[in-house]
Amino acid sequence: VHSVAWNCTGTKLASGSVDQTARVWHVESHGH
Repeated sequence: VHSVAWNCTGTKLASGSVDQTARVWHVESHGH
C-alpha cells in the first residue's frame, strides 16, 4: 500500500498501491 484516504464520514477507505491498483473498502464500526 502506497497511500490511503478516508471519506468525510469515515465509512470508506481508499487505498492505492505501487502496482497501480486502487481499492475502496467499506468500513463498518463495531464500537472501536
